[in-house]
Amino acid sequence: MTVEPSSTTDQSERKKLVKARWGILRNALMRGAQEEQQQQKHSIHCFPGFNLLKGIPVNLTSSLSGSQSESCQIEKWLTEYRWCDAENHTLEQNIDNMEIAILALAACFPKGKCMRIIRTIDTTSGDGDSEIENDFSSNWLESIKQRCQPSVRVWKASEEEEVLEQKCAAKNVVTTLLVQETSTSTKYQTLRYNLDNTKCNTVSTIVTVESLCDILWTREPRETRLSLDDLISHRKNKGVDNTGNICIWDSERTLAYLLYHYFDDFFSFTKVNSDDDSMSIVCSCHNDSGDPDSCIVFQQQEKDHSKVRVLELGTGMAGLSAVSLGLRLAMRQRKNGDETNESNDNDDESEGKNKKDIHITLTDGNSNGVKNNAINQYLTELNSRTMLKERGIHSNYLDLSVNCATLLWTTDISGEKNTKKEYSYLDQDVILVSDCVHFQNFHAALAITTLRCLRVGGSAIFCQPRRGPSLNNFFNLLSTATSETGFTRSTSLLSISRFSHPIIDQKHDESLVQHSDIYDENLHRPEILAITKLREITENDRMRFISFQQRYNPVKSKITEE
Repeated sequence: MTVEPSSTTDQSERKKLVKARWGILRNALMRGAQEEQQQQKHSIHCFPGFNLLKGIPVNLTSSLSGSQSESCQIEKWLTEYRWCDAENHTLEQNIDNMEIAILALAACFPKGKCMRIIRTIDTTSGDGDSEIENDFSSNWLESIKQRCQPSVRVWKASEEEEVLEQKCAAKNVVTTLLVQETSTSTKYQTLRYNLDNTKCNTVSTIVTVESLCDILWTREPRETRLSLDDLISHRKNKGVDNTGNICIWDSERTLAYLLYHYFDDFFSFTKVNSDDDSMSIVCSCHNDSGDPDSCIVFQQQEKDHSKVRVLELGTGMAGLSAVSLGLRLAMRQRKNGDETNESNDNDDESEGKNKKDIHITLTDGNSNGVKNNAINQYLTELNSRTMLKERGIHSNYLDLSVNCATLLWTTDISGEKNTKKEYSYLDQDVILVSDCVHFQNFHAALAITTLRCLRVGGSAIFCQPRRGPSLNNFFNLLSTATSETGFTRSTSLLSISRFSHPIIDQKHDESLVQHSDIYDENLHRPEILAITKLREITENDRMRFISFQQRYNPVKSKITEE
């Protein structure tokens, strides 16, 4: 005879089993929370930064800036790429541009969106042959697929021909692609930074900013992660690290904010020649009065001031500071031009005489950083064109010429080779560097590259936290060009100033009170170095920098050659 266990016993055993399982799960969750809390406590990202510029997520499916029509216009431009068949535009250049457009679309619509690739073909030239066209289409499509992987997946949905009524001997070949962010990719989001939106209390004698719509768009990872591989990536990639592709570091945002809102605390437009009206941008950081040094102004009389050239080194993924400075320069030129025109009968002539082309070059040694900068500029330009079309607002961004390119820091002659590529990096008026001195074995390369690219009389602004002895060592390395025995003003390579800014001081005091448990002045408070080049750099200067670096960083500097 078989006796079945009572239901009461079964229920009791099940309760014990469920309780034991919940106990295991609870302990695992508690351990995970403790480990995450401990990890966050020691993370460099535990403090969110001064956040003088804060990005706002863009959602093109909802109203943008109070205008649904603007969202529709940007979406229309994002989902269409027109092939350029001009003689000076190669297949490779079209693929480069298309890659940027596809990645920008995926950042705005990660769940998927169709893009129309439109190519106009002259049927009389024989280019319209279907067999040739199919081969051509498959070639560029495969290339695009390989480039966009693994972050974005691209499918060919359809291809059709459209006969152009205006041109009887021409047709459009329209290829529709489905673009979607992959499940295994870094999750990106699109943010916009309104440079005119400020919540900072003014505590210094600052110029009031006009209410304009200078808005920068960026593509950034949704999660900020700094892995061990990222920290040591410079050892595996010819000295080029990957930390710039993790996030937009707070020093970059801080410098961008200061240059845009407090331009006069750093630079001035100064007349450099009494014989004409030539104006040049001159650093005003080297004396207490805030006026440009007369010696520096005198050295610039023979220079070409027809353009303003701004170069950013180690931009990482955004290049906010160089573009922000360019926007402020364009705004200042417009204001100066209006004042000149009021007192001049010939407005057109005076406006053309005073307006200078503004060239911004964003550089990084990491190809992913260069690509992300190109995406940001693509999105920012679309937004600027949309504001002009929909609201009649002319963004200062449309007055800038912005290029993104690779530039490696070097201490030898290979650096000269790099500076003679497609985009000329020499004779820069201003060079900007944000949070790039933490790796001490590249101090000499950074200093030499900066001084090689600056014109005589040009200035460089560095913005970064102390990070242990790193900033002090870099400052001392640069000071060797001014403080050695026997050096006089006429033979010094550069002038150098190290200072804080009233806004940084204000945010520092606030952080000590509001974030006393996680704020670390050594890691989180930016400081500013300003240098002005007084003469051309020589071989002796180069060797002096390298030998000084060896004193505090005896590891042999890595030299990058092509």
